[in-house]
Amino acid sequence: MKFKTTVTPLLAIATLSVLMFSMASKAAEINVDIDGVWGISEQGTDKEGANCDRWASGWGGSPGAISDTDPGIQNTLKNDTNQYRYGAQDVNYDPPPCLNFSDQSGFTFEGVKGISLPTDGSPFLLGEFVHYNTTTNGVDSPENVGLTFTFSGDAEASFQYDVTLVETINDEVPCKFMDAPNNPPCGEKVAISSQPLPTSSIAIAGSQYTLEMLGFTNCDETSIPNHILYTREMAIDSACVYARLAVIQE
Repeated sequence: MKFKTTVTPLLAIATLSVLMFSMASKAAEINVDIDGVWGISEQGTDKEGANCDRWASGWGGSPGAISDTDPGIQNTLKNDTNQYRYGAQDVNYDPPPCLNFSDQSGFTFEGVKGISLPTDGSPFLLGEFVHYNTTTNGVDSPENVGLTFTFSGDAEASFQYDVTLVETINDEVPCKFMDAPNNPPCGEKVAISSQPLPTSSIAIAGSQYTLEMLGFTNCDETSIPNHILYTREMAIDSACVYARLAVIQE
């Protein structure tokens, strides 16, 4: 015996509504890959770069591509790990002889891939930041360097921020930053700006959003992101970088 299934108009409308809502929700999901590219550093009032600036594409002390002059080397591979390094063997020479890349101080950023962008203001992960902190002369170090986050995939956008470094005297008493890991020598302070420079936006579902930086946090523990990261001297410190989308009121 065969049973005939009958769908009432009300049930059909409800089923169609759920299906349409599900399709709309799926269509509204925006997935992107995030890349982070370092710019040219500034140092002092003359805005010159640090000694022996270098840029690289790839991870660690032996990346796949290194350039002493061209930050564009970071675009050798898309959505890869990018580095900015600096530091000379002896700053009393002109020009100063550069340290080997693996011995230099500097920053690394590796962006996340295939992340869904929440438009409700929820925090989301941009990627991992690393500070290589080796022994450098104060004049070696940059005051700040630009870091541009590029979104590619379902939406395209770029947001540039300043990463600022404050070097300390290793054996200063007391240490300059009491919240830094000073055991000894004295630790350094890294900070990232809260808003992109210049102001940029990303279009999602007919609305414009800006990227509000939340900052650094421990990748292994639940903690509130902070725009300041204190790092150890003669060490490698890493942190996860979080941000959120904020709608632009017209």
